Amino acid sequence: MATLDIATLLKLAMLSLLLVISCYFIIYKMALCLVERERIKKRGKAARAVVLQHNTLSDAEGVTFYHPVLEFTTGDGRTVQVEYDEGFSSEHDRPVGKQYEIYYLPGEPQKVVFAQSYPIAQWIGIVFGLTAVVLLVWEGMRIATGTAA
Repeated sequence: MATLDIATLLKLAMLSLLLVISCYFIIYKMALCLVERERIKKRGKAARAVVLQHNTLSDAEGVTFYHPVLEFTTGDGRTVQVEYDEGFSSEHDRPVGKQYEIYYLPGEPQKVVFAQSYPIAQWIGIVFGLTAVVLLVWEGMRIATGTAA
C-alpha cells in the first residue's frame, strides 16, 4: 500500500470535515424537520386557523421571509396564537384573514403544521446533501488512490 504525503492527508481531512458537515447540517437536520412534521400530523389534532399577520425576518443577504401568525381554538376551547416556524417568500403565500386547516399537538399547541403543506425545501436539501456526500466520497477516493489532478 502506498503512503500518502502531507498535502494529500490534508486534502482528505478537509473532505472528511465537509462530509461530516454535509451529513449533519444538510441531511440530518432536514430529515429531522420532516420527521417532526409527520409526527405532528399523525399525533396531532386538526383545527381551523386564521392568519392574523406576518412577522418578517430577513437573512444576511437581505431576503425577507414571512412567518404567518396563526390563531386557532384547541379541542378543549383554548384560543392559541402561534408564529409558524417556517417562513414563506411572500406574504401572499398565506394571506392575512384566510383560514387554513392545521394540525397541532394537544400538549404543545405551539407546534403546528399546515395540513396542505409540501416540504419541498426539506426534500431538496436532502437530495443536495446526499449528492454532496457522494461527490465528497468520490473525490476522497480519487485523492486516496492518486488519480486526482
